[in-house]
Amino acid sequence: MKEKQEQIVMRISFWSGVVFALAELIMAIYSKSQSVLADTVYDSTELVVIGLTIYIIPLFYKPVTEKHPFGYAQLESIVILLKGFMFIAVMMVLIMNNIQIMLNGGNEIDHMQVSMFETILTCFSALILFILMQINKKVTSPTVDVEIYGWKIDVFSSVGVSLAFFLSSFLTHTPLAFISPYFDQIVAIVLALGMMKEPIQMIGDSFRSLMLLSPDEEEVTKIKHISSSILNNYPYDPVFYDITTTGRKMWISIYFTTRVDTMSFTELEVANRELKIALQKEYEDCFVELVPNVLANK
Repeated sequence: MKEKQEQIVMRISFWSGVVFALAELIMAIYSKSQSVLADTVYDSTELVVIGLTIYIIPLFYKPVTEKHPFGYAQLESIVILLKGFMFIAVMMVLIMNNIQIMLNGGNEIDHMQVSMFETILTCFSALILFILMQINKKVTSPTVDVEIYGWKIDVFSSVGVSLAFFLSSFLTHTPLAFISPYFDQIVAIVLALGMMKEPIQMIGDSFRSLMLLSPDEEEVTKIKHISSSILNNYPYDPVFYDITTTGRKMWISIYFTTRVDTMSFTELEVANRELKIALQKEYEDCFVELVPNVLANK
């Protein structure tokens, strides 16, 4: 069920992206706007990654085996890492291209026309974002979260570009009229730089996942707090937390000592089950195990 819902989110995003990219390409050719072209290239690049993601989503739901102890979770991190590097490369090319156009004297475009187009784009982007967020209430994954974050960026960037071009249409009869030929390139560069934040964050998170590093300190503290609230009801004292994240999955091993000489395996199983239920409310795809730390008891 969860896999099917995730596929629905990605397919809606993909086909919506195709329509948006085509509309932006037509507008970019018609208006000769570098800002619209930046959006077109960004969305087109994203479509490639979304298409690849749709194809490999079933692998994320394959069970853990001896041959694949982490399943295919790391494959998701590799795809997100690829997406991040692709975005950065595309944005760098767009920035250099716009700098070249500015050095050659810039170009004049119909600012009000671009503003109207971006306003229409904002409305449709907001509608797609709303639909995806409603579906996402039933399914959560790093891939879907990244996709929704991308649509949020689309909405806010479209609002900013629309407002900027609307205001710039009044520059013609002001002392700032000399900016007009360069305004489109300036907006495109600012837009590209603003879009850099998301892929840089993607790359950082993906590297942490591929290196099997623990989550940030805030998450570790939350996990310890939840675990302690359960273990306080048992004669177990946690001495070490081994927390590993990769892709959408998290492995939590809690090593503990006991305050009694004899340990009940039934009690241990009950405690482990309570821990799993409590932690999965916060981290849906997490595996939990309690591990007796025998050496610490000596």
